[in-house]
Amino acid sequence: MLIRFRSKNGTHRVSCQENDLFGTVIEKLVGNLDPNADVDTFTVCEKPGQGIHAVSELADRTVMDLGLKHGDMLILNYSDKPANEKDGVNVEIGSVGIDSKGIRQHRYGPLRIKELAVDEELEKEDGLIPRQKSKLCKHGDRGMCEYCSPLPPWDKEYHEKNKIKHISFHSYLKKLNENANKKENGSSYISPLSEPDFRINKRCHNGHEPWPRGICSKCQPSAITLQQQEFRMVDHVEFQKSEIINEFIQAWRYTGMQRFGYMYGSYSKYDNTPLGIKAVVEAIYEPPQHDEQDGLTMDVEQVKNEMLQIDRQAQEMGLSRIGLIFTDLSDAGAGDGSVFCKRHKDSFFLSSLEVIMAARHQTGHPNVSKYSEQGFFLPSL
Repeated sequence: MLIRFRSKNGTHRVSCQENDLFGTVIEKLVGNLDPNADVDTFTVCEKPGQGIHAVSELADRTVMDLGLKHGDMLILNYSDKPANEKDGVNVEIGSVGIDSKGIRQHRYGPLRIKELAVDEELEKEDGLIPRQKSKLCKHGDRGMCEYCSPLPPWDKEYHEKNKIKHISFHSYLKKLNENANKKENGSSYISPLSEPDFRINKRCHNGHEPWPRGICSKCQPSAITLQQQEFRMVDHVEFQKSEIINEFIQAWRYTGMQRFGYMYGSYSKYDNTPLGIKAVVEAIYEPPQHDEQDGLTMDVEQVKNEMLQIDRQAQEMGLSRIGLIFTDLSDAGAGDGSVFCKRHKDSFFLSSLEVIMAARHQTGHPNVSKYSEQGFFLPSL
């Protein structure tokens, strides 16, 4: 849906969802306004001079709660920053601070937000990989040297030797944090993680007019290069019991139609990888769907609304949505239940539609991380 704002700079349109916070809508709007606009003075109303509300009072309410609908127009009023503050880039809407790229600022340490229990547990561990005394060591049993000192959890040779393809997320995080924040520089802090932002910075203060009338190397997005991710958010997935997956596949065995479901379970430590995380699946919920032999169709809005209720019920039982699962099986015709092997290194693993589906699900389930500038980093689903 689109919400329109009329200000002294003109009319602006902001795309949003009904469950978005109004503060998030204002964050999107700020990038289109004059860089000298003082966000602390923002007020909105439906008609000039009537029902004026400070944005800070509405920031924590959703678009739906405010009764806003697609195409609604609000009158936005604000004052310019004083002359001695125009060079600053930090502004605040309610309790959310943003800089010139809309990134939350926290200068003195990680954000104070609630993470998953497994993340809090792994954060307290150093993850060092112990080594035994070798023939190259020339010290006693209580000594230690470069040949037997513990290795960092991201050590490349250790992973290659133990045939571990990717380092864990927390190993990757500790590696970045060690490089970004030296122990001797305790007074300053740099967030080791940041969500990529490929938007043009419309509030660049580098001696040129705002985009699109002007642009420079600092405000234009950097080049996008695709490469394989060197770490995994989840290192291992296992089912609590084999009956869970057997019951899910049983529908295809009886009908030959494909099925789709959401996996519910929990996260815990995975000891086979330094600082690893494993997901344990305890249930599969299959939303309303129309099965077909070569795929399936669903009413996205119906499923989305239903899953909100299912998520709440699962949370009461100590479970969370940890992934999705679907079948793509073709009977080999041997009469013994065998299937064709269609997905492998010489064909494909995911189709284009499946990649898009996975990306949309992941975008809607960000992983909470206090070490990220935005408070979240990559998906948890």
